[in-house]
Amino acid sequence: MRLLAILFTALQLLAAFWLAAVARHGPSGLAAAALAYLVAAVALTWWASHRGTLPLIAAGVLGLAAAPGVLLGLDALERQARERRVAATRVSDVRDEPILSRGREVGVRLSFAADGPMPALPDTLAPAPLLLSIEDTTYGSPWRGGREERTRHAYSLGALYRNAAEEFPPCPK
Repeated sequence: MRLLAILFTALQLLAAFWLAAVARHGPSGLAAAALAYLVAAVALTWWASHRGTLPLIAAGVLGLAAAPGVLLGLDALERQARERRVAATRVSDVRDEPILSRGREVGVRLSFAADGPMPALPDTLAPAPLLLSIEDTTYGSPWRGGREERTRHAYSLGALYRNAAEEFPPCPK
């Protein structure tokens, strides 16, 4: 029975590593959820190992099935929040104007005004180096992914957002 508990724990550890790896491009909060999943799944498995073989198998399988459930649950929550933000966004003043070159129409310029919910920012965000994505690509070349670099100096995102909002107010209608 101890060997079975070790096997389930190893599989749950692999599932937690999978969640942590997916967290890079997955829903926000997934890295922390991966750690919480690992602690809960392993604790449940070892608790069930002292109750008998059938509870151990049930807890082990339940723990392994919970890993994709955590990913899907967080993804659904993030999708719901995004849909609410999109639904709260109002688009107005939609115009299309021809783009002319030597008197001939070569395209269409679409302009509009969008008013949506502002992301909530805490009053104080500790200044920290920013993580920037640097992407080098030319037209016609496939994008192969960029590299990420940290800035040398620390910046407060809250101050940056507030300053940008003050410096660039909405356009007059």
